[in-house]
Amino acid sequence: MNKMTNTHSNYQQNLENSIYQPFQNISDNYASVLDSTSILDTTNSAFKAQQQAFVDSVQSLLERNNASLEETHKETENVQETIVDYTKETNEKITGAIDQFNQQVILQKNQLTTQWENATTDYRNQYDLFNDAILAQFSNFYTPNEQNSFGIYWDFLAQATAFQTNQQTRIEEIQQQITELESQVEQLERLKGQIANAYYNDPTSTPATATEVQVKNAIIKLMTNQRNEPKLDGAYQSVIEEILPRISVDSLALLLAELQNQAVISQDQAAIFNDELAIVTRYAHDFDRPIGSEASFAYLEPKAQHDAMISLPTTNQQMSIELNQDTFLSIQAEEEQQGMLFFDPTYDFIEMETQLNQLLAPYNYETAIRVDTNHSFTIVQPWTIEPEEETEETYQRIEYPSLSDKLNFEVSIPLKWQLTPEQQTTSYNQVFYTWMINEREQPMSEFSVYLPMDQPLIDDVPQILEQFQLLSTTAQQIVTLFGAPHHSITIPAYR
Repeated sequence: MNKMTNTHSNYQQNLENSIYQPFQNISDNYASVLDSTSILDTTNSAFKAQQQAFVDSVQSLLERNNASLEETHKETENVQETIVDYTKETNEKITGAIDQFNQQVILQKNQLTTQWENATTDYRNQYDLFNDAILAQFSNFYTPNEQNSFGIYWDFLAQATAFQTNQQTRIEEIQQQITELESQVEQLERLKGQIANAYYNDPTSTPATATEVQVKNAIIKLMTNQRNEPKLDGAYQSVIEEILPRISVDSLALLLAELQNQAVISQDQAAIFNDELAIVTRYAHDFDRPIGSEASFAYLEPKAQHDAMISLPTTNQQMSIELNQDTFLSIQAEEEQQGMLFFDPTYDFIEMETQLNQLLAPYNYETAIRVDTNHSFTIVQPWTIEPEEETEETYQRIEYPSLSDKLNFEVSIPLKWQLTPEQQTTSYNQVFYTWMINEREQPMSEFSVYLPMDQPLIDDVPQILEQFQLLSTTAQQIVTLFGAPHHSITIPAYR
């Protein structure tokens, strides 16, 4: 169309230029008019030819456009038919998919409703069982039972109060013993100072630090009083002979050996006491004087020891075990040096097995216990109870609740504690022990025993001090009588 418009515009402009403008300047003479007419005729012929060509061109263009429009129309109709067919097929598929989806939604809704109802029933049954178990535990916790128990809580409270009272009493006893020991240590220190002052004329000196000059001065001091008057008269020797029967030389010799063996006194102290015993014994033998032989020292009696096997108080241990596998339980001490723990051989595990099966019966499961060692056992993974043939129909009508993954129950197995030889001779022993469930450590427990093994020595201290004081005084007097001024209390000093 643009081409046609442009052609028409060009035609109009050409007509104005070729025809209209020449007539505006027509000459007055006829010749000029003829010329103009001839020119106009020629021009008109050319114009007609051009106009015909233009019309033919436009006609041809219109025919081609019509043909193209018809082809486009046919193609459009074909595309439209294809789109209509595709749309119809798609609508049919969408309708079928919607129907199928609605059916699936209704099916899943029914399944979820059924599952919800079943789950609600199971959860309600489990809640009822759990609630009954908790109420039973609370009842046991606070309520007396047929075993003369006032309830776990009150029994524990009574035991805790009794333990606290016993511990307080024992603490007071130990504090009193500590006070007595401190008093005895002070007496021993004073005796040590007296002996050092008598032997070395210096209460702070020891056999390792004393000099020969100190020993000589001590002997001179013993031989003379402050006025340098002699004291060596017959009464001096009579005092020695009166004291000799009170010195139990045989028992003192055994006591010295035991004290040295137990590292209660040093070798140097033992050597001094043994020299004093030799001096006193030789004096009694040389002058045929009576001397004591035996004394009753509780320290020399066979020492009390802990029993090799000690029974631990039976306690209720709360445990949680997994039911989808075998459960391995063991009891063990924290360290090997604390001794060994094992089950009381008289305990019958059938009791525990019956307790577990009673807890599993509502779920139609049962289990068994396999004792592996004297300190470990295995709870076999629970299995479903198979019905007998005559009860199979009834069994099929019973719906049992689902078994959970874990089960809580109480273990009250009496335990034995085997002490090591070293522990048997130790006053205070303590053991920390724990239950292991499938190699997982449970809360730690503790038990201790005490036996006052040092009590015999504590009871003998007054008598021991008296004997050693008599021995040292008498030996010093004998050396003073028969030894040289530069001699200390040794065997060569008594000739």
